[in-house]
Amino acid sequence: MLYDLQYFILTKYDTQIFDYLKTRKDFLQLIDCNAIMSELQLKEAIRKTERYIQHNGKIHFPGNVLLMYLSNTNQINVAIKRCGINSKTHHGVVVFSNTADVDFLVSEGFLKLTGRLIPYDLPEKDFEVFSNMAKVDTTI
Repeated sequence: MLYDLQYFILTKYDTQIFDYLKTRKDFLQLIDCNAIMSELQLKEAIRKTERYIQHNGKIHFPGNVLLMYLSNTNQINVAIKRCGINSKTHHGVVVFSNTADVDFLVSEGFLKLTGRLIPYDLPEKDFEVFSNMAKVDTTI
């Protein structure tokens, strides 16, 4: 499955966002930009999530796996708290497989799409980021 990503400004925070996310059959995950160091980290987490879903059946919702890789935890509730959007989120990134899902969130006024909001790469953080993802690999 191919995923794409798009940066956004959260224009309306409402529980309807979560209701909508729960109904999606295609991959759709909103992430707070404050939880991500670089776009390269995000892309590696997406790659690892895809691989996990293909080869392991313990966790069935790919969005949770993605958040676990980004937050360095094997606890889903902790991952959601660290990386998911919340009432304090201003900027984020949506990872998706169906453009129509993002179009809906934009048309309903929840998101305003924008350009990149985080650095593409932070080489000085590579060891930390990729070591943490390797730890998550061993615990999920």
